[in-house]
Amino acid sequence: MSGGTASLARVKSMINKLKTAVYGILNGKYGEFIRYSLVGVVTNAANFCIYFVLYKFLDVHTTISNCAAVIVANIYSYFGNKRHVFRTHCAGKKALFTEMSLFFTSRAGTIILELIGVPALIRLSGEPPMLAKIEIVAFVIILNYFVSKFIVFHVKKPDKSPKSAQDNDSKK
Repeated sequence: MSGGTASLARVKSMINKLKTAVYGILNGKYGEFIRYSLVGVVTNAANFCIYFVLYKFLDVHTTISNCAAVIVANIYSYFGNKRHVFRTHCAGKKALFTEMSLFFTSRAGTIILELIGVPALIRLSGEPPMLAKIEIVAFVIILNYFVSKFIVFHVKKPDKSPKSAQDNDSKK
């Protein structure tokens, strides 16, 4: 019995060390980018799974299947990025609507950029289609990250300069 208890204690200790390490990685220097990547993987997995189920098993037309998959994946992406990556909170419905509008508008823009960019790169550079697709998708992923970080989920830090403090005191 005592051997089993000691083994269980070692397993619990190892699990706690693993939890601490994962927490450190997800909240460390590159944590935001790692979380962004993880949400992206789940988003794309959902996109492909939804498309596959609708098209293959439910016999829904490819265009409708693709549209539904992209819409659901982008809705998940918004909430995943909001909660797990950038960890923002909106003060009221207006702020939430603004944030959501910025997110979906920016994603629509990068979808259009991808739709135009791939064939344009193929025509202009003569690159093979898959290479052009990979280059444009990589650019879109990076662009989406920076737009999300600095525009959509950007949290303004309160101004703590002495002038700002004096202005606040004089308004009282």
